Amino acid sequence: DLEALAGTFEQRLTELVESAQREAHVVAVATFSPKVRRDQTPEVQLANCTTSLFYMPYMTVERLLDGFDAYNAAIRRVADRTGAILVETVGEIPGDGAHYNDSVHFLDPGSRVMASVVAGALATSKPFGELVSSSR
Repeated sequence: DLEALAGTFEQRLTELVESAQREAHVVAVATFSPKVRRDQTPEVQLANCTTSLFYMPYMTVERLLDGFDAYNAAIRRVADRTGAILVETVGEIPGDGAHYNDSVHFLDPGSRVMASVVAGALATSKPFGELVSSSR
C-alpha cells in the first residue's frame, strides 16, 4: 500500500524537519531522483531498477515508479507545510550508468549534478538569502 507507506514516511519526515528547524535557521529537503524514469523504454526501465528489484522482489517497475511519485509528493507536502526549502531534483540527474552506481545511488558525476541542483535551489531561495545576509 504505497499511500500508507508514503504516509508513514511523510509523518517521519515532518518530525525530522521540525526537529531540524528547532536547531537550524534554514532547512531544505530534496525530492528523490531515481535512475528509472517513466519516459524510458521498458528495457531501460528494467535495467535501471535491477538493484531495487533485487532488494524488493515483490515490486514491479511500475510500482517502483508509483512509489517514488508517492514519496516525492509527501516530500513536497512536508516542505509546503513546514516552510522548508524544497529542492526539486526529479529528472535533474540523467538516468544512466554514468551518473548512477545502481538504481538510486550516485557516482561522482551524479553527485556533482545533485550538488549543483541543491546549490542552485539554495542560491535562489529567499530564506537562504536572508540567512546569508544576516550572517555578514
